[in-house]
Amino acid sequence: MSEKKKNKKKVPVPPITGTVKAIIEEPPSKNDPQGWYTGKPETKGEVPVQDADDL
Repeated sequence: MSEKKKNKKKVPVPPITGTVKAIIEEPPSKNDPQGWYTGKPETKGEVPVQDADDL
């Protein structure tokens, strides 16, 4: 067995903070209905498309 596998330690994962949770659970923006900027379109199941000018 290699030394990398022997010495591999589990790193504790901190719980999600209130701020991060609020950002994740934020509803879609009325100013960005297609979700191009926020990544959260108003229509469920719709996937935002990234254009060349977004890169």
